[in-house]
Amino acid sequence: MAHGMTNKIHISAITLLTFLVTGLIFFFAIKSAQAYTWTYRDVMTTGTQNGWQGVGFDTSGNPGIANYRSDTGSLEFALWNGATWDIETVDTTGLQSGKYSSLIWGSMGGTNRWMISYLAENAGGTDARLGFAYRVGSGGGTGCTDNDWSCEIVDDPTTAIKYTSIGIRSGIPVIGYHTTNDNANYAERSPTAFSTQTNPTANNLNAIKF
Repeated sequence: MAHGMTNKIHISAITLLTFLVTGLIFFFAIKSAQAYTWTYRDVMTTGTQNGWQGVGFDTSGNPGIANYRSDTGSLEFALWNGATWDIETVDTTGLQSGKYSSLIWGSMGGTNRWMISYLAENAGGTDARLGFAYRVGSGGGTGCTDNDWSCEIVDDPTTAIKYTSIGIRSGIPVIGYHTTNDNANYAERSPTAFSTQTNPTANNLNAIKF
C-alpha cells in the first residue's frame, strides 16, 4: 500500500478465478469528507500474475507497479500514463525473476527515475540473486530484457534471496533484503556499484521501507 500525491490510498492486489491468479488490479481508495470510496482499474488482464508487487508514484502522482508474472517467470513494470497502463517486461532471465519486488521513484545520480529491487535468477534458474533495475528510457539500458531499463546483480550469496525492500538515502539507492538462512542484509550503491553488509546497523535500515 502507498499514498499518492492527490490524497488517495493505493493498493495493488491480485484477483482469483478458479483458484488461479488471472490478473492484476490496482485499487483506489479516494478520500472524501465522509468516507472512502473504492474504485479500481485493471492493470494486467492476461497471463498468470503472482503476489509480489511493489507500488510507487512519480513526481506527477502517476502510479507505477513492479510485478512478478509467474507464467513467464518475469519482472514486469506497469505505469499509468493518465489514461491507460503502459506495460514493460523488464527482466525474463531465469525461471522466476521478479519475485520479492520493491519499487521506488527517486533520485539516482541527480536524475529522478524508477528503481526496482527483486530476485534475479540466472539463466538456468539455479541461482537466486539480488537484482537491481532502473529505468533509463530512450533505449539506453543494458542487462535487461527491455533496453529502456538497466539491470545489475547486487549480491550473489551462497543462500538464495528471500525478500527485498528498496529506499533512497542521501540521493543513492539502498536495499534491505533477507536470505533463506534468515540473515538481514543491506546494500548501498555509491556511486556506481553496490557494497553489501550482513546484519546492518539500525541507522542503515532506517532508510528502507520494510
